[in-house]
Amino acid sequence: MDVKFQIFISSTYHDLIEERESAIAAILKIGHIPIGMEMFKAEDVDSWEVIKRTIESADYYIVIIGHKYGSIAKNGKSFTEMEYDYAVKLGIPALAFIIDGSAIRKASQMEESEDNRQKLKKFKKKLEKKNRDTWEDKSELSYKLVSSLTSQFNINPRPGWIRRERSYSDSIDELTRLSKENSELRERILLLEELSKSEIRKPLLKVSFSEDLSFSIKIPKKRIRIEKPIEDVSSYAEKNQNQMYNRKLSSQEQYNRYNDEIYPSKYVELNAKSLKISLSNIGNIKATLIDVEVKLPNEIAIFSSLASISRDGRLNEPDDCIDVYENQEMRPIDVKGLSQRSHWYSDWKLSANNTLKLSLDVLIHTKSNQANIVLLPLAKGSFEIEIKCLCNEYHEPVIETIPVMITG
Repeated sequence: MDVKFQIFISSTYHDLIEERESAIAAILKIGHIPIGMEMFKAEDVDSWEVIKRTIESADYYIVIIGHKYGSIAKNGKSFTEMEYDYAVKLGIPALAFIIDGSAIRKASQMEESEDNRQKLKKFKKKLEKKNRDTWEDKSELSYKLVSSLTSQFNINPRPGWIRRERSYSDSIDELTRLSKENSELRERILLLEELSKSEIRKPLLKVSFSEDLSFSIKIPKKRIRIEKPIEDVSSYAEKNQNQMYNRKLSSQEQYNRYNDEIYPSKYVELNAKSLKISLSNIGNIKATLIDVEVKLPNEIAIFSSLASISRDGRLNEPDDCIDVYENQEMRPIDVKGLSQRSHWYSDWKLSANNTLKLSLDVLIHTKSNQANIVLLPLAKGSFEIEIKCLCNEYHEPVIETIPVMITG
C-alpha cells in the first residue's frame, strides 16, 4: 500500500532555520509529509491548541535541539519542550537529534540566558532517555534523520495516509509486494545502521594561537636628570672648571627629546608578544581550496617578527647619569612609525583592515600550517578576534570569535 506518513518537526526557529529546511527536504525526498509550526506565534495562547491538534494528527515526531531553549510559555517551559512532552503523552514515536558539543556555531545561535541554559540542560537529559542521536551539521542531521525514520517505520508502524481507491483492492498481490518490500527494507536498515556507525568523513579547519590572548600593558619609565649644572663658584679657577663641567651635561631639552623618541621602542620591548598562529585540519579527509581570514581589532597591531619592529635612525642617549626613572602616562603609538609591516615570508599575509589571510590549495588532515607573528596591544579593553574559514568541502564559511582582554 502507498502509505504517506505525517512527521511533525519541532525545534527552535531562528537559530536552526537551515537545519529545519534540510530536515523538511529529507522527509519530502523519501516521500512523506513534514509538518511544522513556523506559522504560529509563541505568545498566541490559541496557537497551543492548534499545535496540539497538529501533533495529534502526526504519525511520527522529531525534535531538533541546538544551543537555544526557545520561546517560553506562561508555565515556564519552552514551546519545544511542551510539544515533545505532548507527543510522548500521546504515544507518538519520538526521535530527538541533539547538536554535538564540538559543533561550531555563531554567537547568535547560543543561549544567552543562564536560566534558559539550565532548562535546556535538563531538557537534553530528558531526551537522552528516549531515541536520540547527535549531529554536527545539517548534512549529518539529514542523513541520520532518514536512517532513524526508516527504522521507525518498521519498528513502530503507524496508520499514515492511504489513497482511497487503493486501500483494499488487490489485497493478496499487495500483501505479497509489501512482504517483499519489508524484506528489502530490513536489509537497507541494516546497511544504514552500519553506515551510521562509521565516522562521517569531512575536513575540520581550526585556527589557534600558541599563547594565551590576554595582555597587561606596561608603561615605560622615563629617564630624568640627576646631575644639575653648578652655578655657585668662589674663584676664577673654579668658575672655569665648573663651566667646563656644565658644558658636558645634557640639557633638559635633550632629556625630553630622548624620552619622546625612545618611548615607542621601550613600549614594544615591554609589551610585544611573540607567538605562532596555526591552521590545522583536525578532520578525517583533506581540505581543498582553502581561504582563511583572521580579523584582529584595531587595538592590536600585527608584525611578522620582533626584528621587523624597528625605527629609522639612531637615538642620541644623554651621556650623564640617567639611572633614575619615574612613571609616565601611556601615549598613543604610531604603528606606521615602527615598521612597514610588509615583509611576510610565510603563507600568511597581512592585508587591509588589520586582517591576516591564508590561501592554500590543499591541507591534509592531521596536518597544520604555522607562522610566527608578533602582537602589540595598543589600548585597554575587551575585544574579539573574528576567524572565518572556507574550503571547497564547506557549504558556507565557518565563523568563530576569540575573546581578547587587554588590561594594564
